[in-house]
Amino acid sequence: MGRVVRPLLLEKPFMSANTPGVEDLVLAISTVHRSPPYVHHTLASLFTADPAVHRLEPVRVLVNGCDAGYLRDYGHHARLRIESLDSREEERMAGWSIHRRACHNYYRCLSVPLSEGQGLVVCEDDVVFRDLFVQRLRETVGEMHAHGLEKYALALFATYDFEEEPSFYRGTLYCSYGWPFYGTQCMYFPAMVAREIADFVREHGVETPEAPYDILLSRLYGDRMYACCRALAQHIGEVSTGLGGAGRSPHFDRPFRPLLRSDWGRKS
Repeated sequence: MGRVVRPLLLEKPFMSANTPGVEDLVLAISTVHRSPPYVHHTLASLFTADPAVHRLEPVRVLVNGCDAGYLRDYGHHARLRIESLDSREEERMAGWSIHRRACHNYYRCLSVPLSEGQGLVVCEDDVVFRDLFVQRLRETVGEMHAHGLEKYALALFATYDFEEEPSFYRGTLYCSYGWPFYGTQCMYFPAMVAREIADFVREHGVETPEAPYDILLSRLYGDRMYACCRALAQHIGEVSTGLGGAGRSPHFDRPFRPLLRSDWGRKS
C-alpha cells in the first residue's frame, strides 16, 4: 500500500483590519539580459512561493534594454507583462554608464500605475522569495499601518542581522533599518512614496547621474527606512552586473514568526 501524502496546511495568517488586500499589492521586476540568467529562478520562486501571486495584477517585468528575447518563452503568460525599451529610448541611452541605465530602469519600475492605497514591490532579477511571500508581506505592512506609519520604505531583504541590536526593535514583524542602507534587491513602497522616490531618481539618477539608485534612496528615505525582522527575499546573484556585491540575508532561513522584544538578540 502506497504512502498517504497529506495536503500541506498553511499557517493561520496574522491578519488585522490594517492588513492590505491582495489587490492592493503591485509587483515590478527590474531585469537585464545577462549570464547567468537568474531571472528564471526569480520568476519560478515568485509563482511557487504563494498562490496569492495569481490574484495580483500582472507582474511587470521591465527590461533594461530592447532585447527581451531571453524572456520570449514567457510572452504568452497572462500573469506577466514584459516591457522592454523601444529603439528610440535605447538610442538615447547609448553611452550611458551602467549606473545611469540602472537608475532609468528603477525609475520605470517606480512609475508603474498605482492607485491610492496600493503598495509597490520592486525587486531585482536575482532574488528568491520566502514561502507565503504575499501573505507575509501583507501581515508586515498591516502591522506597520496599525502603528501609524504612512511614509516609509520597507526593505524585504537586507544583509544585516538586525536582531543583534535590541534598540532596532519596532514591531513583531518589522524593525528599524538601524545601520547604513544599501542594496535594493527587494523593496516595498506605499504608492505615494513610490511616486516621490521615482521623481527623485529621475532627477538625480537619470537626468543628472549623481549616484546609484540605492544611494539616492538612502539620501531621500534613509531616516524612514525599515526592514523585515525575517527577510522575505534572498539574494542569489553571485555574478554581479557591476552594480554591487553578492551579499545574502543571514535571517532568510530562520522560521518566520512574530518576534517579541524579549526575542531580540536570540537567533532562534
